[in-house]
Order: sequence, then structure tokens, then C-alpha cells
Amino acid sequence: MPAPLSDRAPIVDGTGRPQRTFIRYLQELFNGVIQRQGYTAAQLATMTPTAFAEAYCSDSSTTTFHDVVAGGGSNVVRVHGDGTNWRVG
Repeated sequence: MPAPLSDRAPIVDGTGRPQRTFIRYLQELFNGVIQRQGYTAAQLATMTPTAFAEAYCSDSSTTTFHDVVAGGGSNVVRVHGDGTNWRVG
């Protein structure tokens, strides 16, 4: 059985000095708003839509779930890769 996370395990900076505990780091990381990078449909077209990959499209012309994303619109949608295409949803 793995050891439980310690509230005293330090996170160190580049010089090896402790900055904060691992638990505190996780609390800071997962507390509040998460902001992700958005991409245009043209930018997404240059990326391989690996199955289960997720991104945000900032100029989608469709909002219909599971449609192949296309640019030229003004909708911001979450997209996922299906191994071949980027799809809305």
C-alpha cells in the first residue's frame, strides 16, 4: 500500500530551498478558476486530434454536440479528439 501524502513534504525551488508543502501546493493548484488556452479552428487543424484529447475552440461556427468543429464563427466551445477529427463537446 502506498504511503499517504504528507502535509510536511516540501516543494523546493531551483536552489533546493523548501517553498511550501506538497499538500499546500495541491490546494493552491486546484483552488479557484482554471484558465485554459483557446485555439482557433485553423490552429486546431494543425494539431493531431488524438483520442480523448481536449481543447477549446474560440471561433467555432457550430455548437451542436459531436459536430466536427469548423471555424468562422463566434462561439467558444470545448472540443475533443476522436482520433480523426476535433468534435464539439
